[in-house]
Amino acid sequence: MAQTIQKSHYKTVGLTGYTDNVFTAAFNVTLNQNRAQAVAARLTLDLQALRDPGVTITIVPGYGVVLVATNTTAKGRAENRRVVATLKAS
Repeated sequence: MAQTIQKSHYKTVGLTGYTDNVFTAAFNVTLNQNRAQAVAARLTLDLQALRDPGVTITIVPGYGVVLVATNTTAKGRAENRRVVATLKAS
C-alpha cells in the first residue's frame, strides 16, 4: 500500500476498521479501532522506509458492524474483519 501511495502521490489516508457481529457492539467498536491502528502503524513504518513523510494517516471511527459477507460461516466472518483505506491526493 505504501508504494501505491507514493507512486500516486496520495497525501491523505483514512483507515476504517470493521469486524463481524460476534461480540457486543461496544467491544466491536474497540476491535475496529485496534484493527485500523495496527494497519496505520505498519503503513507509517512502510512510508518511513520509502522516505515519504508527507502523508497524513487518520483513523476513521468504526461505527459498528457493516457486513460484506455472511456471519454464519468462518469464511464470511473473516471477510467482515477488514480495514478499508480511503486515499486522497490532497
